[in-house]
Amino acid sequence: MGIGFEEINRRMGYHPATADTIPQFERNRHEAISLADMWDQWLPDGREKSLALTALQEALMWANAAVACQTQAEPFNPLLCNVPTGAPTGHRCQHIAGHGGLHRDGSVSWS
Repeated sequence: MGIGFEEINRRMGYHPATADTIPQFERNRHEAISLADMWDQWLPDGREKSLALTALQEALMWANAAVACQTQAEPFNPLLCNVPTGAPTGHRCQHIAGHGGLHRDGSVSWS
């Protein structure tokens, strides 16, 4: 059994910044930059320092994803068809040429 369309869309859809999330993103970024700057000054140059900074960059990405993905707004997905489930047969989704239109019921139509 899969994770389902709604969870896939939550994980992979675009989550625009909102008035509530922008301050959280900025604080996460500020704290990560402060720590990165401190490590850049204190740690000796080398592979391990580079890996530590890369891991911090990844941690910032996941921290911001945690904020974005837990918002109440539905993620924006340009490939998601807004035509309701059960639309008449033969309807064409207006999407990027060659890409499928994903329907909320999990079906796909190709343009």
